[in-house]
Amino acid sequence: MHALSYHQEIIKRIAIVDIDVHHGNGTEEIIKKINRPDQLFFSSIHLFDENFYPGSGESDSIEFNIVNIPIAPIWRFRNQNNFSDFPKSYESDGVTGRHAFKNQIVQRLLPSLRAFNPDLVLVSVGYDAAKYDIGNKREGNRNGDVGMDLSKDDYFWAVSQLKSIANLVCKGRLVMVLEGIHA
Repeated sequence: MHALSYHQEIIKRIAIVDIDVHHGNGTEEIIKKINRPDQLFFSSIHLFDENFYPGSGESDSIEFNIVNIPIAPIWRFRNQNNFSDFPKSYESDGVTGRHAFKNQIVQRLLPSLRAFNPDLVLVSVGYDAAKYDIGNKREGNRNGDVGMDLSKDDYFWAVSQLKSIANLVCKGRLVMVLEGIHA
């Protein structure tokens, strides 16, 4: 809101992107309360399962200019098919995991950002969607099933895509913020 208030000649529209294994429900609530869909865009790309915290972010809120991009957890397909190791066919066809993450960025996030045409892009990134992070395991169990499997190369790719959009629509104005660390 500071940028919209104090830099009105340059910043008229702000896009906020949350990349994390958990839905950006707090940011979404703030965006809804502010209710300025002509000035603010929010998108959260996250793992979604009814039994995974916070259990929100399954659908968009178009009236508030909110695009939620839920990714199905790997464990959902692994358990359904009784595989001891996650089958490569699901990973490569983009149903879940890192390939779904990339597909959804290309198919939903980037076109939405381009259409909104922001003057500033703010990105909040959490690294708990990394393959072995306890934050994305079922019920936070160290030995539990993994929900996402992102690598450092996947994060690098995602940031590169966002930089490309920022260069295209807002003269490269891109701010990246690392999300909190969980103990």
